[in-house]
Amino acid sequence: MGSLPGAGASQNVTEAFTKVGLARMEIALDVQTQKPALLRDLQVEQSRKRKLVIRPYEIGRRKLIG
Repeated sequence: MGSLPGAGASQNVTEAFTKVGLARMEIALDVQTQKPALLRDLQVEQSRKRKLVIRPYEIGRRKLIG
């Protein structure tokens, strides 16, 4: 059976997603290996920290609000 059209492009996309996935997996493993909190309030706080998104504060001279 011959090569399917776009198979090379598909492989490149798969490799790119694999690299991104590995980086995300490393971050996820780092979060999971942190010592779990014993108190519920601390668990909620840790949950918020995991969901934190870092955004640029200043782009050029305009400040972002958010």
